[in-house]
Amino acid sequence: MLGLDGLEGIFCEREWVVEEGHAAAHLRSRGLEVLATPYMLLYGEVTARECLDRRLPEDIVSVGVEALVRHLAPVPVGGRVLVNARIVGVAGRSVSVLVRVTRDDGVIAGEIYHVRRVVSLEDLKNRV
Repeated sequence: MLGLDGLEGIFCEREWVVEEGHAAAHLRSRGLEVLATPYMLLYGEVTARECLDRRLPEDIVSVGVEALVRHLAPVPVGGRVLVNARIVGVAGRSVSVLVRVTRDDGVIAGEIYHVRRVVSLEDLKNRV
């Protein structure tokens, strides 16, 4: 019914360019513009959502319910990152995704453990 069979092991990737508006605000005034952690999480969550949702029936979507973020290295504004999302587990309606954010020089900038819950789009709309 939910279309979750066979999802484990699915791998997706997307490239992002760090925009000025995604810089850590507290560092901008000190002359250093680097990717802020909340935006790194955004890149990871969007990549994971796109990876999962395109494999679900049209009336089913996923929503983020948990994230553990490790920000490991700075990424300058204008820099490119490759975000890899791998589905590593399915338990009921929950799908676990490991996300790795890698700078264009090969340095791992971050890792995210992310859980998404699969829900009926109609049910979600009715709850909003």
